[in-house]
Amino acid sequence: MRTFGAAWRFITVFPFFTAPGDDEVELLRRCGWTFPFIGLVLGIITGVVVWFLAALLPLPVVAALAVAVLAMYSAGFHLDGLSDCGDALLSPGRDKEKCLAIMKDSRIGAHGAMALVLLLLTKFACLASAPDRYGIAAMAFLMPLAGRAGMLWVMGLLPYARSEGLVNIIVVTMGHIALGIVVLAAAALGTVGLVRMIILMAVWLAVSLGWTLYLKRRLGGATGDCYGAACELAETVAGIGLLVTVSV
Repeated sequence: MRTFGAAWRFITVFPFFTAPGDDEVELLRRCGWTFPFIGLVLGIITGVVVWFLAALLPLPVVAALAVAVLAMYSAGFHLDGLSDCGDALLSPGRDKEKCLAIMKDSRIGAHGAMALVLLLLTKFACLASAPDRYGIAAMAFLMPLAGRAGMLWVMGLLPYARSEGLVNIIVVTMGHIALGIVVLAAAALGTVGLVRMIILMAVWLAVSLGWTLYLKRRLGGATGDCYGAACELAETVAGIGLLVTVSV
């Protein structure tokens, strides 16, 4: 539970009990396995909130509120990572060092703003396009889980691209990645059934792997911004994947 608490404090803005004498760095070093379970807790919270809101409000309004809740979990920190990646990576011809320097810049440029707006619009459109109350609650449940499990791909498969950084101490293994896949697949299976789970997982795996390979080619590794972008992309892809399953 202490390891879970350290990870919870690290990737969300909500406080968690800290025991006296805890070594935060050591706890973070071995916290990778907790990511999908943190996503599961956030998903349950979001799903329940959306379920009750959908009984009172039109689905487009609920969709907008759900997007706000998803951003609130990290106080927009993962969205900031996405915008930084957009500024650094969307312009062709930049080398690794130039991209890393741009990611450190706190200002947002045109490419970062474009990436941010397009992703938020896509999230909203996915949630608003859910066929019914159950559909939007299922999407709100699976999106946070898919996002935190998606972060493990990048963390486990790529080296850290900088020599410094707190995220660099977190050790993620193939076992952690496999655990994230299993937890997400089990949640999807229980929520949408076998066939739709297979389609959702195929879409999610393809995009998560594609983002990892792209970062490998452009940066030779990943940064904290890349992890945040991976979370946001995986959340959005989960929504798209669920909509794809509706037509099957």
